[in-house]
Amino acid sequence: MMKSFKNIRIEYSICLSVVLFFFVALFPFQTYAQQEELFDNTWYLYKFEIDEEEYFYPDWEILSGDESSFTLQKIDELTGGFDFMGCPGWGCSSLFEFVENENKIILEGFGCLAMSPCDFYHYGNHPDFISFEYYFNNFYLNKLDIILSYDLQIVDNVLHLIFTDSNGDKAYYSSEYLSTPDFDTTTFTISPNPVQDQLSIRLDELSSSTTLEVYDIHGRLLDNLKINEIEIQLDVSDYASGMYFIKMKGESGITHTSKFIKE
Repeated sequence: MMKSFKNIRIEYSICLSVVLFFFVALFPFQTYAQQEELFDNTWYLYKFEIDEEEYFYPDWEILSGDESSFTLQKIDELTGGFDFMGCPGWGCSSLFEFVENENKIILEGFGCLAMSPCDFYHYGNHPDFISFEYYFNNFYLNKLDIILSYDLQIVDNVLHLIFTDSNGDKAYYSSEYLSTPDFDTTTFTISPNPVQDQLSIRLDELSSSTTLEVYDIHGRLLDNLKINEIEIQLDVSDYASGMYFIKMKGESGITHTSKFIKE
């Protein structure tokens, strides 16, 4: 006996609903999994591709901790903080938002601190730094509300991240610093991050003349402390919500930085 047109429509609707359910359930999971890989790594810059020309990170003697890199700090599933370290890029940051269900992010309010330890490479015997910094600035700084598509690839067991802007220019990063994989860690850690009231700062070791400075995203100095203990609590309860920079300088004169988000 033939099914009625009404019964066929009902069965079709049920099948379509089941297919849509599994598609919607699966697709966000894949997006979320890829996002986690972005957050789980420090990303080291090794090349720009501008107008189809390649410009590699210069082969120079760079201080440990000064390798150009960034990390992502999560605020929620779709937003976070984009934190640059090393040279070029020290002190630069941006809030960002994922484009839902696409491999794209939108950088908002990109800015950099005015004072920078990268001046060492500006005024030292590193002429390639200035030209490479130009490509960095052209890719990130000279635009508003930057939309970047991203692609994750595994090459020789190393995870690579490729950003592509609206002009088709690309920035290449890897999860390992390709020249010197055994880089040193920073000399202090902070927690929790994001923070609401008290930020715990713990040094790996304490020298006789360690100083700590806190800057906001506009480069304004908010705190300047001499550190006499290996672990201190910084009261940030009066800080406005946003991103901040900690600059730590030890007896050797080498500066290390970290960033935190005040909720």
